[in-house]
Amino acid sequence: MKILLAEDDDHLRESFIRQLVRLGHEVEAHATGSALCDRIRETPETDLIWSDLEMPGADGFEVMDVAREFLPKIPVLIVSGHSDADHLMRALHAGATGYLQKPYEMAELLGVLRRVEALRMADRNEERAWNSLRGTALLLHMPPSIGVAAAVATMLRNHARPCLGASECHGLHIAAHELLLNAVEHGCLEITGDEKREALGKNGYRELVMGRQADSRFAGRKVSIRFTAAMESGIDLSITDPGPGFDASTLPDLSDAGSLFLPSGRGIVLAGLHVDELTFADGGRTARVRVFRRTPS
Repeated sequence: MKILLAEDDDHLRESFIRQLVRLGHEVEAHATGSALCDRIRETPETDLIWSDLEMPGADGFEVMDVAREFLPKIPVLIVSGHSDADHLMRALHAGATGYLQKPYEMAELLGVLRRVEALRMADRNEERAWNSLRGTALLLHMPPSIGVAAAVATMLRNHARPCLGASECHGLHIAAHELLLNAVEHGCLEITGDEKREALGKNGYRELVMGRQADSRFAGRKVSIRFTAAMESGIDLSITDPGPGFDASTLPDLSDAGSLFLPSGRGIVLAGLHVDELTFADGGRTARVRVFRRTPS
């Protein structure tokens, strides 16, 4: 594995390096947490971030914060003394993948490294699995939940990865999220634009949504989602809600940037700006999105 390491004690740092190199790992070592943070910000290729917890300047907590921002999939191993027990517990709650207590036994080191290697192998196999897909067809029935809408949008983006480039996947993600929110709020829960603006102005939007979700008139409703991804053509997505619908002819011009500043319909405009086609059918209750596969030049 490739390991980025920070330890401010010179003797311990050299000892860690010798042990890890002897085990066949490639080590890039730093004497301060600040130096490690600077290196992480360069997003190097690595498999493990190894950090002391108590260091002058940037400590292990700052290392974790920077790692989560710039290398979110990379495990962070905290190596700390027994006197840091409370801080160590805090680090684990904050997202550290594992820890070693100084001084540690070789068996403990081997056990931690084996778990890290398994995690990294799982990440690589997940990437290979996604890239092996040649096409996908999904039919989903989603409850009227803001949180589930965000999760489904992310899932659709992931299923589009084998068929689209990174930029197109990003655009699909934004469009799907906006349209799913629209289907939940205005379709399933029948929250009007005026009701939403008033609730947001009073910081009561969450209560408004929860109240509608608990209302028997709306609680059992679902958003239907049909999604196909094909290597030859790209993405075809339709989102249907059981709400009252709307007159699609009244939508603002999706190509006019000024439409983003209108009091309503901005989510639909934002969605339309990020995909190749956005159309509506069934009285506005079904939104259809198409994103075409680009042939590499």
